[in-house]
Amino acid sequence: IFANGGPVCGFQSMDCVGGDSNPSLHRAMIMFAGSCEQTRWILTAANAQQHPVSTIVQTPIWCIPEPYFPNKKLDTLPPRPSQPLLHYTRTYQAVGSPVFDPLFVMKALHHLDQLQVSIRQLIIDAGDNPPPITNRMLQRDVYICDWLGGQESASKNNPPGVSANATGAPRIQPGREHFPVCVRGAGRPTISGEGGDYILNIGILHVPHDWIRMKDFVSNTSKSATPVSNRLSTLTLLPPDPHILIPLLIRVAEMELRVLKKATESNKDKAGSRGGATAGLIKKKVNSAAAAKAIHLDDNWKSDFRAYIFRL
Repeated sequence: IFANGGPVCGFQSMDCVGGDSNPSLHRAMIMFAGSCEQTRWILTAANAQQHPVSTIVQTPIWCIPEPYFPNKKLDTLPPRPSQPLLHYTRTYQAVGSPVFDPLFVMKALHHLDQLQVSIRQLIIDAGDNPPPITNRMLQRDVYICDWLGGQESASKNNPPGVSANATGAPRIQPGREHFPVCVRGAGRPTISGEGGDYILNIGILHVPHDWIRMKDFVSNTSKSATPVSNRLSTLTLLPPDPHILIPLLIRVAEMELRVLKKATESNKDKAGSRGGATAGLIKKKVNSAAAAKAIHLDDNWKSDFRAYIFRL
């Protein structure tokens, strides 16, 4: 495992642009920018004031896996490159694609965050003192990508709408700045692909259309009216295969929210029926521990979760 991922990482396209059989390869210095519950591609100006991002820089927990699946039969570890090599693609919407749709994962994460905020608010309203909201959010480790130049250069055969550059960053299309990131060979061979292309999805690469380098960050901060940090390319590491795990977590969070709402309404009904000084004494304590005991996970969820663990 590459702890903290770097500091230099390779990004190779899984697509062949313009009939070129050699996929483009890019290198970037990746710098850990903190672990937060809401990365900037979810956080909007509207909810930034209501749910500010934590300013405490945490320790990253999601790492870039080795490009092979662990096997007890291996006498020695396979050779590995000195710098991790990640793969990204623009054709994630193709039928049978082994990678995920980054927009689906981003929306699912946003939905999971809102559920956790609602759960915590119900617990606070019930008189309990839950831990900070950051403890409930699914952690996302964000790395700034400072491109070091690359092999991709301008070509007359570029598809319409595809920007051509020799600056080191991947080409981007208008409105498509997010790419799924995976590691080839890191997935379980029996289920993750065919041949030797065993893919394990690990995160999302964001390359803004007007991205800037780190050396230009300070000089542009005073000139630009919009936040310059939004123009930095980032790699967000998530749990392995997040498109499978996050829907499972959403189902649990929805069940917990229903249990808490039911318990809160029940306490209100009992307090209203008794009234007087004894109304507060009949309330049952509503907290996460009590809600967790009341959650019933069906066999389908357990089977899906065991299948997810088996993938790892």
